[in-house]
Amino acid sequence: MSPGQPSDEDRIEAYYACSHAALDQLYRKYYRQLVAFFRRCGLQQADADDLADEVFLRIARSKWTGRGRYDRSLGQFVRWLWAIARNLLAECWRKQGRRPKQDLIAPENLEVQIRIEDEPLEPLTAEDLPGLGQFAGDVQDCIRRLPDRLQDVFLLDSIGWPLQQIADSLGIPYGTAGNRLFQARQQLRQCLQRRGYLFVPQNNPLPPGAVIVARFEKPSELLLFVPNQSPEA
Repeated sequence: MSPGQPSDEDRIEAYYACSHAALDQLYRKYYRQLVAFFRRCGLQQADADDLADEVFLRIARSKWTGRGRYDRSLGQFVRWLWAIARNLLAECWRKQGRRPKQDLIAPENLEVQIRIEDEPLEPLTAEDLPGLGQFAGDVQDCIRRLPDRLQDVFLLDSIGWPLQQIADSLGIPYGTAGNRLFQARQQLRQCLQRRGYLFVPQNNPLPPGAVIVARFEKPSELLLFVPNQSPEA
């Protein structure tokens, strides 16, 4: 937050005091992040958009009904916002009867921004596209296999939230958030390796039939899929 700028907590309280501009500022700040989160959780674009809108509809209703209003004494605004988003996602899954098991993001529309190490993956190029659909499905399935406490941290990191904001939103210490993120990345890496993916230095020769699905800047590695391997379920 820039010096002199109102905090999120100030904005929501200003909205309760009848400043509609304050809610609009919160909407513009968090809407895209919410959509990205719901997409990472396997929802189609239209559903992710609707759920992000519903988050702010519930915030608006809290003003008029008095139920579920934000209370500064109970923690930061972002933690309250995150709780609303998680509750809506859980409701969506209950209506569907289960968590989504299929990859609902079309491979050609997937933005691979998952960070398995401390550096983001470089953008995929045209030569990577043959393995993109397989990679998308495997990454999402490996994420879903993470324990909820690790999945929450990992998904918020994947949409660009800084670690302190993640810790605040989940109500956990900063160090705990960092440790969970490390564990999530390690488990995701191991899950992909069990499915036939290889992490190799960029200067190494490629195994026959290997498809490059991602490149890491640091460490200088390629993430490969080798179709003739027999990955574990």
